[in-house]
Amino acid sequence: PYGLWNSEDEIIIDNNMKGFVSFTGDWFEEETVHTGRYEMNFRYCPEGRGGVFEFRPYLFKDGTYDVFIWYPSSHDHSNKVPVFIKHGDGSDDVYINQQQNGGEWLRIGEYNFDAGRGARISIVADLSEEMVVADAVKFIYVTKSQ
Repeated sequence: PYGLWNSEDEIIIDNNMKGFVSFTGDWFEEETVHTGRYEMNFRYCPEGRGGVFEFRPYLFKDGTYDVFIWYPSSHDHSNKVPVFIKHGDGSDDVYINQQQNGGEWLRIGEYNFDAGRGARISIVADLSEEMVVADAVKFIYVTKSQ
């Protein structure tokens, strides 16, 4: 359901869930019909501008989670978007090509997280020549931490 957790084992954070997202810089809301968006809208940082869009879920359990990201793709979007994952073992970064694989859940990895509010998924717009999009993230509980 929109704006709610499906269960303690599958948590989705959409871009406009107050208290679970924050951002710095220039992130604009887009509500036009786009076949690749998640739910009602998405956020974007225009080309040549910078900022960080952060998803901050509440995780009910310590353990390993598969982490997914959702965004609409377009040839106008950046092909190398930095995504930083803060997890229980530290942090990692991956790079997403937002020109491809949009409109579906894209798995970005498996990470250990502590229960509570410590997890962060940050999408970085770094003054690139293309638009950067932030739409939704999903955490699926895999197993209890060892």
